[in-house]
Amino acid sequence: MSCKNNMIIKILFFIDSLACGGKERQLLEILKVLSKDKSFNIRLILMSKKIFFSEVKQFNIKIDYLVRDHKIDLSIFSGLYRICKSFGPEIIHTWDNVTSFYALPVAKLLRIKMVNGSIRHGIRLKKLSHYLRMISLHLSQYVLANSKAGLAANKIRNGFVLYNGIAPKFTNEFSIQEKLTKRGKLLGNTEKKQIIVSVANFVPYKDYFTVFEALKNLKKEGFKFYYLIIGDGPLKDKIQQKVNDLELADRIKLLGIVENVEDYLAVSDIFLHSSKGEGCSNAILEAMFSGLPIIATRVGGTEEITTEDNSVLFEYKNSEELGLILKSLLPDRELQQKMGKCSKEIAQNRFTITRMLANYKEIINQIIY
Repeated sequence: MSCKNNMIIKILFFIDSLACGGKERQLLEILKVLSKDKSFNIRLILMSKKIFFSEVKQFNIKIDYLVRDHKIDLSIFSGLYRICKSFGPEIIHTWDNVTSFYALPVAKLLRIKMVNGSIRHGIRLKKLSHYLRMISLHLSQYVLANSKAGLAANKIRNGFVLYNGIAPKFTNEFSIQEKLTKRGKLLGNTEKKQIIVSVANFVPYKDYFTVFEALKNLKKEGFKFYYLIIGDGPLKDKIQQKVNDLELADRIKLLGIVENVEDYLAVSDIFLHSSKGEGCSNAILEAMFSGLPIIATRVGGTEEITTEDNSVLFEYKNSEELGLILKSLLPDRELQQKMGKCSKEIAQNRFTITRMLANYKEIINQIIY
């Protein structure tokens, strides 16, 4: 949907960094399209010069850097004020706690509409940063989350929801034989084991330890499986040590950060996501595009993007429940394929980039008009 009355809408996007993550990927896809849309005039401000998604530099947009020297840096306020006065945006769209903190007073002073997009999880924890986020959200004119659960957790009644959109490269159309051939080339001899895969960094709210407890028991009972983990982070050493302690090193492979995530999803059988909280999980949606059945924790916005036909959800930290689910699904290839087919249908009907961008333009039109 194009903007009304042929008006050119100026949007200033403000984000802490373009590191590897869900909010960054969603912003990148929006920038990629809006930078080519003559109905929009786009500008981007980053608070870090480290850019994981370097392709953003090829877009037809101006990028400014406001890098903090201190935790609270007054020069950020003045720099943002100067850019806004020069650019004259109708909307400032922030993407995190920090940028929302700096943008709030500037937007109010210059009477610019502000969209606070800092809600990326479907839960609110009892920690200072989460309380500060909720305060900034209630002070903001407009709130945009990637799940209804995120709005509810922060007690926002009238916010917008923009679900993530996933790149077409994750769509898996391989036959069973093609999948096995590709698996052999990518992983070598897996001895006809079922391949379970997770894509999540090694951070405290991603709960790999519950998964390991469930897999330890499955190994003892003779189930054949191979567990691939794509991700990295501060808990990597602790996670590797746990794998060794539970004698699972022959069944679990830590792949680190890989650029071809879609290849590993394409050769896997089951996607497993254990987390304390989620909004709209990119990792789950990518697995759904790849035609995988989903096993995930029943938290946040996960129930908004899955159904009983393509997923089985379990209680956070309940390794016994997870174990029972895996025991039921691992031997049943027919059920896996049925659930995987449903995953793909849901993803292609609801979570394409095209649909996400259409929804975003509609939200912008509602805000402007």
